Amino acid sequence: MINLATVQLRTTATDKVGATRTRTTPTFIVDTTAPTAIAFTGNTNRTNQDVTATGTSTDVLAGLWTTGMLYKTTYAFGADCAGGTTTVPVFTSDGYQTGYACIYDRAGNIRTGQQGYKIDKTAPIISSMTSTKSANAIFFENTTVTDVPSGIASYLWAKIS
Repeated sequence: MINLATVQLRTTATDKVGATRTRTTPTFIVDTTAPTAIAFTGNTNRTNQDVTATGTSTDVLAGLWTTGMLYKTTYAFGADCAGGTTTVPVFTSDGYQTGYACIYDRAGNIRTGQQGYKIDKTAPIISSMTSTKSANAIFFENTTVTDVPSGIASYLWAKIS
């Protein structure tokens, strides 16, 4: 199997009396290599913003198919790009979101990829605030702080009056 090569084929035929004819094909590229790995844009760490999951890829031999990148948001692509759409997914909901992308090159080679995004637009929850005062004016404060899906990065106590 020839791969990654510029090829020109030649056929020569000779009849029984010695007459010869030769034909050559135009030069063409044999490409059995898939496009480069799909790189996604958008913040893949935790973010409190909407995420647009645009994928990019290149193919130096055959070039990318003119339909461009195809996307899905429900499950990964199989052996082909079936079920994909050219609409770039925009994730707006809290939680772990996954974008899937698929691209063909002009030789029919396929590359698929996926990228996860952690979106958290919900502020932390402060609950169970209870205070007790001892006889010497020392206060004890018990508080529960939670945040899903990101978790708590920090919290601060401050006297306001």
